[in-house]
Amino acid sequence: MKSGFEFRILAGEFVIEQLPIDMPLGNIFEMQGFFSVTRTATEVSVIRGFNVGREAQDDVLIWKAIQLDGPLSFELTGVLSRYLSVLASAAIPILTISTFDTDYIFVPAKALPKAADTLQSAGCQLLNDN
Repeated sequence: MKSGFEFRILAGEFVIEQLPIDMPLGNIFEMQGFFSVTRTATEVSVIRGFNVGREAQDDVLIWKAIQLDGPLSFELTGVLSRYLSVLASAAIPILTISTFDTDYIFVPAKALPKAADTLQSAGCQLLNDN
């Protein structure tokens, strides 16, 4: 298991959409690449690649994804909190998704350089997979 204080930046850009609760999802699970669907009693939220599926609106906010290096043990505590506290102190907006293996932090694409620098300054290590 990993310590949780290493991260990588996923390739590509993402959009976050809110859909009506009664909207048919059709073949949404046939999308390729990273995507997430969350359904509550009042909404459906979708995070998907910018060029995947429906066309984005001109005024849509483009996001980048930071992946915490995993898998992370369920026994670890405070990992996501550490990242979010650092980003909050730098006034960087975020949206998070947790999976079985790890966590993802989405930041506006324009804020990515500041987010990466801020995390590294706080002692988190940026992994380069190249």
